[in-house]
Amino acid sequence: PVLAWYFAAYHTSIDSFAKRGQRGFLFTVGDEQPTPRLRASDVERVLGYRPGRDRALDAPALLQAASAQWDIYHVVVAEGSHVRRHPDRVRDQWSALLGQRMLWLPDHQHLAEVIVSALQVATGADYDTVAASWGPDASAAVAHSINRGIALGGLRA
Repeated sequence: PVLAWYFAAYHTSIDSFAKRGQRGFLFTVGDEQPTPRLRASDVERVLGYRPGRDRALDAPALLQAASAQWDIYHVVVAEGSHVRRHPDRVRDQWSALLGQRMLWLPDHQHLAEVIVSALQVATGADYDTVAASWGPDASAAVAHSINRGIALGGLRA
C-alpha cells in the first residue's frame, strides 16, 4: 500500500478535489501488516526515478501526504496465509494506522460488496440499511467488515 499512497500523493490529480474540494477514495487490499517504509529503489523500479530527499517515504508520512486528496481505506483479506498466521499483529497495526478505515474481510468473494458498502456509509448512508441491502452471505460479510464509524471525513492523517 505504501507505493500506492506515494503514487496517490505525488502523481494524481482528481477532478472532485480540484473543482469542489471533495477528496476521492483510495482502497488497497492485502493480508499483511503495513509496510513501515517505502524503499527509494522500489519507486525507481516502478516509476522510473529516484524520489528526492524532500519526499518522505515512511508509511505515516505517505498516508498523511496522500490523505490531502484521498480518503484511504485498507481491506485486510482474512483468508490470506500471512494474516492467518498473525491475525492480531495485522489487525492491530492496520487499526493503529487507519482506525475505522481498516476493513476486515473474512471472505474475499465479497470484496466488491464491502467496498461499495464502505463508500455508501462513508458518504452518509445508514449502516444498517446498507448492510441489509445485500443477499444473506454478502450482508453478513459487509456487517462484519465495515465499521459504523467510517463517516465522511472521519480520518484526517
